[in-house]
Amino acid sequence: MDAKQERLDDYELIDVPQWSQDQLDKMVREARASLAKELQIEFQAKTDQIKATHERVLNSKVIDLKSQHEVKIHEINRIHDKDVATLKAQVATLVKEQEGLKKQLAASKEAYKRIENRLANEFIKN
Repeated sequence: MDAKQERLDDYELIDVPQWSQDQLDKMVREARASLAKELQIEFQAKTDQIKATHERVLNSKVIDLKSQHEVKIHEINRIHDKDVATLKAQVATLVKEQEGLKKQLAASKEAYKRIENRLANEFIKN
């Protein structure tokens, strides 16, 4: 034996199977299907993650908008209450003015009756 043959004897020979084209095609299809399934699972996981993030952002915006809405409602209610108080004060003033005008009208009617009576008395005298 020569040196080359001795070195080859040191290695264990393995049997490499010989596959038919159908077997190779089947293995390729299975590998593709497996990869496609893995990609689909990964894509679904990413989609779910994006949806969850989107939902959290939307919920945050909704909470922020609700808070802004509540602040505006409080502000509008405060302005409304202030306007109502002003209107009540104005109505009270108008009621007082009306009472004063009623008194003036009554006094004017009384004065008119006195003048009328005086004129009637003078007419009777003359």
